[in-house]
Amino acid sequence: AGYVKGGAVGGSMRPSGQLLRGLYYGYDPGTLYLRIESNEPVDSIALSLYFVNPSADRMNWHFRRLDEKVEAVNGAGLAWALEVIPREPRALLFKAEGHEIWRLDREIANLARSEKVLELAIPLSYLGLDVGDTVGLIVIGEKEGVLEKLPPFGPLLFTLRERF
Repeated sequence: AGYVKGGAVGGSMRPSGQLLRGLYYGYDPGTLYLRIESNEPVDSIALSLYFVNPSADRMNWHFRRLDEKVEAVNGAGLAWALEVIPREPRALLFKAEGHEIWRLDREIANLARSEKVLELAIPLSYLGLDVGDTVGLIVIGEKEGVLEKLPPFGPLLFTLRERF
């Protein structure tokens, strides 16, 4: 289990605030658990999660809805994108098909939310992951032109170990 603290990182082209307070993450042998905490109501933020899986058969190098390229992580790009549907108890999981094409793979209903917290439980098999694999994760929050990433610089990387 781990925690990544949010922080405002802006630039001349994209303003930034403090939308995302932090990300807790953990797993068991079958499921990845994520808890995103925000400073704004969760339903007012467009939330997307991107997963890097170095063993994925196909990858994309751009985020699904942003015109921004991803830095390679050990030669790997983005394998999966999860978009949270505001005000609904579900999210949509997209699989990278290569050539910047994203295909809807399935709907995920294993989520809970309160005003400023979103919790997700994602079966590792949905992401093509297993114990022993290394996974990268990037969370993007966007509201009214304000964009934030967690972590702010590059993906969070961790290895799914048998013992936690």
